[in-house]
Amino acid sequence: MARKQSRLAARRRAMGYTQEAFADELRVDRTTVGRWERGESEPSPEGRKRLIKILEVSPEKLDELLIPPPASGSELDGGRGNLVYADGSFAPSGAAIRREPITGTYVRLIRRQIESLLSLDHKMGGQQSAPLAVRAFDEVHYRIGVSPLNERDRADTYAAAGELAEVAGWFLYEAADHAASRRMNHEALTLTRLAGNRTIELLILQNMAMTAGHVGRPMEALNIARSVLASPLSPTVEALFRFREALTHAQMGNESEAQRALKKAVSLRLDGARDSDPPWAWWVDDRQVSWFQGRVERDLKNAGRSIEKLADAVRYTPADQTRSRYYHLADLMRVQVEFGAYSDAERTACEVAEFAGVIQSGLVSEIFHHALISAEAAPAYAKSVVAALRDGLGVRG
Repeated sequence: MARKQSRLAARRRAMGYTQEAFADELRVDRTTVGRWERGESEPSPEGRKRLIKILEVSPEKLDELLIPPPASGSELDGGRGNLVYADGSFAPSGAAIRREPITGTYVRLIRRQIESLLSLDHKMGGQQSAPLAVRAFDEVHYRIGVSPLNERDRADTYAAAGELAEVAGWFLYEAADHAASRRMNHEALTLTRLAGNRTIELLILQNMAMTAGHVGRPMEALNIARSVLASPLSPTVEALFRFREALTHAQMGNESEAQRALKKAVSLRLDGARDSDPPWAWWVDDRQVSWFQGRVERDLKNAGRSIEKLADAVRYTPADQTRSRYYHLADLMRVQVEFGAYSDAERTACEVAEFAGVIQSGLVSEIFHHALISAEAAPAYAKSVVAALRDGLGVRG
């Protein structure tokens, strides 16, 4: 059974070129064009520029055209998923191309997919984005385990796969699938260390500390934070792990240690950004700082300070970041209920409920359930907050 023609060959023919004429136009040998079309090699940067001009395509479209063609039926082993984009489009099956070497084109496709998944998560929440991210990672994980890999592409390939696993782990956490999130974080850490990518490794370790603290393992979270703090860090990254340290101390009731770490974290954050900050350090913004402060104060039973800081986190969240706003409103509402600010909690619950039909967040559902348990113990005059919480959860009766 003959191999299907590649996307590059199809585009070439659509532009009216024979392989010989195409090679002449590109000033390369015909056999070079043949290798590109079979996915056996990639064009040089100069060759890419000529291809973009002659084929009248964007750089992103050229990446798609350079994906190797599917193998014949006799080469397929079946049963594997496709690399899926958040918009529903597909890259070739890992089984279909498992004999083809991994190239820079495939790495660029992974990174484009990460951007697409992040965009979806910002709008829709983890319960929608997590399954797509896991499916995508499964495909990439399979591919890097069976396909030849050029040494020059090794670090970039493992780094991209590790970043995709990090994103999937974050989405699973946000979907409240915490066991799966912990497993995915370990996959991400392994791949990132294979790549020698300390920048993303730090982000994964922060996620691991976050998840450990959330599932009731504060000492594990504290030890992760301490292991990172023992190494040289930029002020922003050190601040992040000091915040984690403060939060875990607060969870364990160590007030003096929590306040000491919190004060240190805030001071470091005021030092401002540095060139040595990783690209993801933008996340440690005023919103996140306020959230950490509010959560530490909540665990230390400081009601007024906690509510004030969590309200600041909501205020600092841009209106178009719907998933983030949904979460911060829900967290504020929970603390208002816990500390008996029932009228405020009812108003916040009504605001949160506006997002419920759009964003599917397991984490926010957890928050609603915990808040509902607290609210059901409220005085009779505050029972309207229970109704508001039930509306937010879609519960009747």
